[in-house]
Amino acid sequence: MLLTNGGTISDYFGYNVYENDPIPVYTIPTTVGTGSEAGHAAVLTEDTVEPQTKRLIFGETLFPKEAFLDAELLKGMPESLVASTGMDALTHAIEGYLSRNGSLVTDALNLHAVRVIGESILPAIANTENEQIMNKMIQVSTTTGIGMSNGGLGLVHGISHAVGAYYNAPHGLINAILLPYVLEFNWKANPYKFSMISEALRVNVWGMSVENAAKEAVKRVKELTIEVGIPQKLNSIGAKKDDIHLLTDIAFNDEFYTSSNPRRATRNDIYNILNKAID
Repeated sequence: MLLTNGGTISDYFGYNVYENDPIPVYTIPTTVGTGSEAGHAAVLTEDTVEPQTKRLIFGETLFPKEAFLDAELLKGMPESLVASTGMDALTHAIEGYLSRNGSLVTDALNLHAVRVIGESILPAIANTENEQIMNKMIQVSTTTGIGMSNGGLGLVHGISHAVGAYYNAPHGLINAILLPYVLEFNWKANPYKFSMISEALRVNVWGMSVENAAKEAVKRVKELTIEVGIPQKLNSIGAKKDDIHLLTDIAFNDEFYTSSNPRRATRNDIYNILNKAID
């Protein structure tokens, strides 16, 4: 984009701020997360301000022209990277499904993605040489990218961007740690959709009320993070209690994600989520 428009990157934060189309982008994913190959956002850490924070540049012509999905390129991925990027994709799928900006189309894509990731992530971690499973994971990651590009995300990402920029920590790992805590907060906003997430994750909810089935989704996601080896607290990436107020302010003011979250979150709500996630 800078090659065709000039200036500095900070000139273009926001929606369609640039005038000239960027040079074409062709993408070749080498993890099973992010979904960037199907997105039109560039996420950058702005380190010229204090505290440093993540900013986004959006543009319709930032969508990649092509995405090449090849499981051959995923062979030999470390288990921890499959876990963190796979859970990143699950976060996209779940948040996209729950987003207030979603539609029937994005709901269909995201709920199917929840189902595929739920049945594939553990076998993928166990054996990255399994091309059939790795193909599922890389394709479903792209599916979640399509979903989030058209329906948005939610509070996990709002908090994650604040934490990730402040501690310079991996985005997928932070998402995975935060996901159960945010779902615990969000489930009341749409119990029906949460019950559908439970079913997609193969939880037996037969005979349960919608509310109890919704709670099972939160429980199953937390169990899954443990099964794939994700730490349960943000302390693992260096987060400290003393920083919670600052992180809360950054996340609360990120209206792009708070506005699409299924449940309205106050500053105190975000503080409480972070307080639970940091010992």
